[in-house]
Amino acid sequence: MRKGASHYGDDAQAHLRKIEPGTRKCDLAVEIYDAAIRGTPEFSGDYPALVPLLPSGVDAAACHLTWDDQPMLNNEGTFFEIAGVYRHYHCPMSRTVYLGNPSETFLNAEKMTLEGMEAGLAAAKLGRRPRISQSRSATPSNATASKGRIGLAIRSVAPIRLTGVNTP
Repeated sequence: MRKGASHYGDDAQAHLRKIEPGTRKCDLAVEIYDAAIRGTPEFSGDYPALVPLLPSGVDAAACHLTWDDQPMLNNEGTFFEIAGVYRHYHCPMSRTVYLGNPSETFLNAEKMTLEGMEAGLAAAKLGRRPRISQSRSATPSNATASKGRIGLAIRSVAPIRLTGVNTP
């Protein structure tokens, strides 16, 4: 999973930093697939089981929107759901790109998201057992559910914010 995650490390995300207003989403999908399949100089990538998801603006409220031929717009946020893959092991991740100057509401949402991620990462420790909520009406059907372990490769990455980008 760490190898899969490295496909979208700082160097591999360079194409996301080149995004500007007018860039077509279908062209971004090509770049995302290229990075996922090409991998790194040390090892190859693989095809992801989930296609890249690239909703922007109000479309981000809908589930599982892929790309289209629409351009990226100034003063709009787009989130990318992508996965780095190595030998079919997936490391799904999400990145947010904002072109222009984000509103106070957007910045507050970013702050709350980062705080929530940090709290989740602080709680996710190797060997820690998940707690089953007592308010659930159903009980786990087998012992595995209550004896699960957390052992995933997790990497905290700040969102990419491109500010001050002007529409041509």
